[in-house]
Amino acid sequence: MFQVAPISMADGMMKCVQLLLKDGGLLLIYGPFRAMKNFPRIRNKEFDARLRSAGVADL
Repeated sequence: MFQVAPISMADGMMKCVQLLLKDGGLLLIYGPFRAMKNFPRIRNKEFDARLRSAGVADL
């Protein structure tokens, strides 16, 4: 969701998560994450390329 939705949806999701998660609960998200401009896994790089080809901007 975070990759393709408006930022307002992510903000709303975080507000809901804050209300729904128990203390110490975790929210796990998946995305094409980078560290220091490098992808830790080749699949993240491939996923990023697919998103970019679909017109999803890098935030």
